[in-house]
Amino acid sequence: MRRQAHDLRRGRPCRDDALELLAAAADRGARGLKLYPPMGFLPTDAIVDQLYEFCSARGLPVLFHTGPSVPTLHANNAQPSHLDGVARRFPELRIIKGHCGHEWWESVAVAV
Repeated sequence: MRRQAHDLRRGRPCRDDALELLAAAADRGARGLKLYPPMGFLPTDAIVDQLYEFCSARGLPVLFHTGPSVPTLHANNAQPSHLDGVARRFPELRIIKGHCGHEWWESVAVAV
């Protein structure tokens, strides 16, 4: 059975209990994490590091939204280039770039 956990009202990784929620979801069978940077954070924000460490240790992939977003959100936070530093700091982290960068596709092609 496929399952997903989400809360669009509180879907930011800077919540105090983000790691706790991720661990509980993983214990219940979640197979990865999706992060949506246009919600107001950058993938390079230190607050997200604990989630990367957890996912690296458990072998869980992290899917990043790297495509278009609604104009009222922080669309530039979805640029694939923000993931370069994450990949360098967490070389074991399995990173998936959702939408292949869309209008930033050239930076994805160079990184591959």
